[in-house]
Amino acid sequence: MHNLLRGIVVISLAGGVFFGSTALAQDPVRRVDVSFVQGTSGASYSDSIIGYESVDYFLSASGGQRMGIEMSTSNASNYFNVWPPGGDTAIFVGSSSGDQFDGIVPRSGEYRVQVFLMRNAARRDETANFTLKFAITDASAPPSTPQPDFAAGETGGPDW
Repeated sequence: MHNLLRGIVVISLAGGVFFGSTALAQDPVRRVDVSFVQGTSGASYSDSIIGYESVDYFLSASGGQRMGIEMSTSNASNYFNVWPPGGDTAIFVGSSSGDQFDGIVPRSGEYRVQVFLMRNAARRDETANFTLKFAITDASAPPSTPQPDFAAGETGGPDW
């Protein structure tokens, strides 16, 4: 009888470890394909994530085009990264660069914009409600996201 109980406990523990690790390994990632209404160069998407959830937005661009992305969010630990087609290194890292990306894309293909919560917020199962604004224009177009103004507003000189 003792060996039988021991066997049940071992099987139960092994099953718990197996199922527990499987559940932890499955962080839900949603895919959204970004599309623009014909004749426009931008689109806006709103969504929310909780904890370790993330959303991957995919949009196509041609090499040399200007890509602009702007995020507004309800959570200060909510960021996005921009990954080039087939790339393993992000060309923009939101946690160190902020909530606006504006740049000339290096090559043609499908770019991935990964939206996530930093681990500190994800661990606490926090929620982030966010809106992403996307724009794809010619490289000669002015920046699609507002650029910071470093001059003093009234005098036009530098801020000291």
